[in-house]
Amino acid sequence: MKFAVADLEDLANVSSSSPQYFVAVLLFQKHLAYNYFAFKKEAHIPKEIYMTHPPRITAIPEPLTGKAAELMARLLPIGMHAPNLFRTVLRNEGLFEFQVQSGTIGPTGLMDRHALAPRLRELIILRTCVVAQCDYEFNLHVQTISERMGLQMAEIEDLRHPVLKAGTWSSAERAVVALIDESVAHCLISDATYELASRHFSEENLIEIIQLAGMYRGVAMMVGLIRPELDQYRPGKPFLATI
Repeated sequence: MKFAVADLEDLANVSSSSPQYFVAVLLFQKHLAYNYFAFKKEAHIPKEIYMTHPPRITAIPEPLTGKAAELMARLLPIGMHAPNLFRTVLRNEGLFEFQVQSGTIGPTGLMDRHALAPRLRELIILRTCVVAQCDYEFNLHVQTISERMGLQMAEIEDLRHPVLKAGTWSSAERAVVALIDESVAHCLISDATYELASRHFSEENLIEIIQLAGMYRGVAMMVGLIRPELDQYRPGKPFLATI
């Protein structure tokens, strides 16, 4: 069943203290689930391509030396192996240096100006990876910093599903997920989605959120080009964004 945007916009006007608000949220989640599955059906690329095919552009082998080693040392703890994507982007050393020097890339990921709470920021990154079907970046974050940023493993698993479990997330977090789902999948945001998000976040915050999601949508595009091998910092199976 497809829900009309106009109906959702009417529901978004319901006060969060009203009994009707919970109904509005449930209907909105169904709307997002429909769009999410439609997007996956239209744009699906079998994950086996990334799991079994060799990289298109190979990573610079470790140990890194010279400028490459110096730049990587600014991003990673001592002794940590550099992610495969980082070492591949280093094929364009000038670009990688610019990203590090400008702060575009930092120890906690892209564009961390500390303007968003760490938990919220990580939620945005992981959900962007899910909608963009970016297993590589999802796996990298979950294996390294997602829990340190404040997400529990059960929450990380829930983020892989189009409709979130009831009672797991705050209303503000659900509003962010709705915002990410629409903007990353379609590059469009309905008035209903904006209304829900603007109840919890300032205009400044909303701009920050969308810019961050856009950065990680770009990472998914880079992964699609390079097709890097999944990193492994923990024993066991990788953590995939796609179900």
